[in-house]
Amino acid sequence: MTDAVPPEEPPTATVVSRIVSYSVAVLGGILIIVASYTGSNGDWSAPVSFRGLISVPMWVPFALGIAVLALGVMSLIGPVRVLARRAREKREPGRPD
Repeated sequence: MTDAVPPEEPPTATVVSRIVSYSVAVLGGILIIVASYTGSNGDWSAPVSFRGLISVPMWVPFALGIAVLALGVMSLIGPVRVLARRAREKREPGRPD
């Protein structure tokens, strides 16, 4: 079996760009959750109409917000770890992970 070559890491600008993009997803998820919570008035089964095209219960946008928030947080983990490792290597060169 041949030795696997580790994938080349993306440049720092790409990592920072990903962090910004995923942070926007996290903020969008929070915004959806807050909007659905404040719009529910305590009645989660109340129908919500989207421009008259579709009507869904209030818990559907809330669940969508939770999903967007969770995906954004999970996506943030990788790029943040890359930046943290680079900062640690810069601070303490030669130290193994």
